[in-house]
Amino acid sequence: MQQHMHTQSFTKEQKVGFLLLFVFAIFAVGLGALQIRNTIYAPFAFDDTPESPLANVVSTEEQQTLRLKSIDTDNDGLYDYDEIYLYETSPYIEDTDSDGISDAREIETSTDPLCPKDKKCDRQDPVTSPTSDQTVTQDPTQQRLQGFLGNNTVMVPKEQQASADQQVFEKLINDPTYLRNILIETGEVSYDKLSEISDEDLVASVKEAMQQQVQKEQSSGIEEAQGTPLDVLEKTLF
Repeated sequence: MQQHMHTQSFTKEQKVGFLLLFVFAIFAVGLGALQIRNTIYAPFAFDDTPESPLANVVSTEEQQTLRLKSIDTDNDGLYDYDEIYLYETSPYIEDTDSDGISDAREIETSTDPLCPKDKKCDRQDPVTSPTSDQTVTQDPTQQRLQGFLGNNTVMVPKEQQASADQQVFEKLINDPTYLRNILIETGEVSYDKLSEISDEDLVASVKEAMQQQVQKEQSSGIEEAQGTPLDVLEKTLF
């Protein structure tokens, strides 16, 4: 009787069957968990297939970059991409600083293509305040604008500064080539989009945007628009 109640051991076939059943159970649970995870994260996954709008945007940007790296609009020997993002020169003007020497030649001779040969320009990437040891890095587009202003302004008494700023403003706002250059550098307008706009329409659009900026400041409770015309232009572009 005691021998009959003794627990019998599993056969080899039974052990193999239990083992396979255990493996299949783990496999099924794993697949279920993976399916649940995919269901949760699928709406947030980045779709980079050719049909995806995001992929189209990335592709367009890459094509634009490749295009800029392969064309030389002003035929000065420098690709447009290098002029815009490396040397900060104009891709539309062979001689950006108008000193009679092409941008490519000035770069070859290690001279500044943004500074006329008869002028002394103190251009530097990190701008250090003369009253502080702290170094402040400016936005490249603002440096570009300030570099232009620095090459076209003169030292005048404070009471005459508004008149001098007005003269510089008139020169800048009526220079469509320079406006195109700094607008491209802001990254808000593409090269192709600007190419579709005539010089007259570009100047008119910038002037209209500036007028809206002035009206916005006046409507916000400020009796007078803050700053000179140059200040308003910087607010409009940046």
